[in-house]
Amino acid sequence: MFILFMKMFPIIMNSSPSLLCGFIRFASCLTLAVLAPHSLIVAQSASEEAPSPSFYAKQIDLLKTESSRDAALKAKVDTIIANARVVAEEPVVERALSLEELKNPGTRRLGSIDTRTWNVHPVDAKKAEIFALSMADTTSAGILANEMPLLAAAYRLTGEKVFLDRLTKQIEELSTWNPLQRHGWTLFEAKNSMPPDGDGVWLATGQGLMALTQALALLPPDSLSPETQQKIRVFLDREIRRIVKDWKDERPWYVRKQAVTSNQWVVPISGLVVACVAAGRENYPDAYALGVDSLLKTLEALGNEGAVSEGTGYATYWTTPYLCMSAISTADVGDDRLSKSTFLKNFPLWIVQSFQPGENIINSFDTFGATRGKYHSVTADLVRLSALTRDPYLAWLIKEKFPYIRPDFYSLLLLSFPPAETKEPPLWGLYERAHWVVWRSSWAEDASGVWVRGGHPLDGHDHLDRGHVNFIVHGKPLLIEAGTPGYNEVLKREKYDSVVGHNVLQVGEDISPKKAPAPITVQSLTQEGGEVTVEAGGGYPQVAQWQRRVSWTAGKMTITDTLRLKQPEMVKFRWHLGSEEPLKTETTDERSVKLTLPPGRVEFPGWIGNLPETSTWTPPEKDVIETPSAGISLSADQSIKVSQEKNFDHVLKFRMWKHEHTTLVVQSAVPVETLTLVTEFISPSETPTPLVSASESVTP
Repeated sequence: MFILFMKMFPIIMNSSPSLLCGFIRFASCLTLAVLAPHSLIVAQSASEEAPSPSFYAKQIDLLKTESSRDAALKAKVDTIIANARVVAEEPVVERALSLEELKNPGTRRLGSIDTRTWNVHPVDAKKAEIFALSMADTTSAGILANEMPLLAAAYRLTGEKVFLDRLTKQIEELSTWNPLQRHGWTLFEAKNSMPPDGDGVWLATGQGLMALTQALALLPPDSLSPETQQKIRVFLDREIRRIVKDWKDERPWYVRKQAVTSNQWVVPISGLVVACVAAGRENYPDAYALGVDSLLKTLEALGNEGAVSEGTGYATYWTTPYLCMSAISTADVGDDRLSKSTFLKNFPLWIVQSFQPGENIINSFDTFGATRGKYHSVTADLVRLSALTRDPYLAWLIKEKFPYIRPDFYSLLLLSFPPAETKEPPLWGLYERAHWVVWRSSWAEDASGVWVRGGHPLDGHDHLDRGHVNFIVHGKPLLIEAGTPGYNEVLKREKYDSVVGHNVLQVGEDISPKKAPAPITVQSLTQEGGEVTVEAGGGYPQVAQWQRRVSWTAGKMTITDTLRLKQPEMVKFRWHLGSEEPLKTETTDERSVKLTLPPGRVEFPGWIGNLPETSTWTPPEKDVIETPSAGISLSADQSIKVSQEKNFDHVLKFRMWKHEHTTLVVQSAVPVETLTLVTEFISPSETPTPLVSASESVTP
């Protein structure tokens, strides 16, 4: 064709204008045909070879085959298809154009209102509306991320047009959202101002592109009309160019700061990667390279061990699944640079080990849902990760601990795998990133569990908690922390994020030392217990050294704090207890105190708020906690004063972030330059042992 064009070119140039114009139109069409991407959205003619099915398509095809000859498997598939039918009957998700629409949606399906809107609204109503609409984009895109792949998979399994019709309507609605993520997501405080050209692409960008491209990867060839495909091409091209420009211009804060481990970096750039694959990576070589190179920076910065700098909440919902989905997408086009990452192989174990006995969850970062009794609500996130990774530890955890599987796309995808080789996870581990030591005596729910917090230079969404110690005794939380309330809670920084919310040191009236590295050294970790040391004083300007040594068994913990200040100051330590019971003083003198925490009982409502629509969990009428008893001994080499107070926590019950628990406060009687304090917590089931006095303790 090219040779023919070259032979005809001199003749055409000397021909009539009409013939010349006609040839130019022909040449333009020819050029578009040559450049048309070999992608998910180009219809295949009968003479063309169809592209290889995607990872998702192969798994659903396998499921279709296997379920046709396995009645039990087919019944599970039918349950999920039934949920897809419910989704198909729902109206499409639309975009709100005003805060008033969000407040009064009627029967329309719109994004939800971020509660921080009402903190901004009294100060600047216009700014509040811009913020609300931007945040509503993320919740709308989140709905699409759940529904669009499910509808596409249901159509691939059944061929029923109702699923394709509903999906097509949603795609056509989505294609009108320009931009996919509206500006304003940084206006969560009234003092914040919008840059003249906006704050850039964000989470809805990645969510929406992932939802669309997964659906496209599942649809059989030629499912969509040429008109719909053209709308998709225009939409993808627009968003690809927008992401590339925002990265080039460094418009979003996370690009300017090269915050490559932030979920806010990972999600939109993952959207770029999957959009380029869907539109044809050869059609966008520079954009594709930018996307993959940016995610390779993320993986390199996170390292090999599998921990994420923002804690398990952001990791489980945002960072790790988007890394996995990007790796799957690039592997579909023969690029294994992401999929062979050691980080992606190892992160499931770190997530698994964040689950502690008694259905407690580690939360040393901003994780609103990391509270006791939340297993049924986090199942969907774990099923998604298990479906994407086929990790044996995750598979074991879901099999043993999480029966409440929701009938969604990832549950369907998980059914496509033959019974995985499950593997019981190790009981303990040390992680440098998201720096902590975690331990449990067994995987039984009445086992004991410990986590000790350090600190890494790249931690984000973290609290002022270096040196914090958590202790669950035989399934009952004994030492806790304040947890994470909603971002709109005005007391969040003071009562939850600061040292006030953790079992750590406070010097003078300063409750907000700097966030600094706090290295952990492990002396021993066995099934019987452990011993670790934390150098936790790096963020305190008044502290020359604060070393905390923690040793424990299933029923006893001893904490030795050795403190050296730059000048005499008043100091205090808090011990947040998983109990409402007041402490009883048994003996006391200037340098030693013995107290008793009596057993108690706390009753919460069985559940607060709405459950997810597809939840299969039935909440009990009441949620009853039998709180632990313990003996507490304190011994210091200086005079101390002991008191107790009530503090808030969002640890024992989800959505009750002003639950009040008892807190033991130990304070120096006078300003000190040095202090050694030994604190012991012992369960009544343990045999008491003589407490080493502070004057006899030895610091290596």
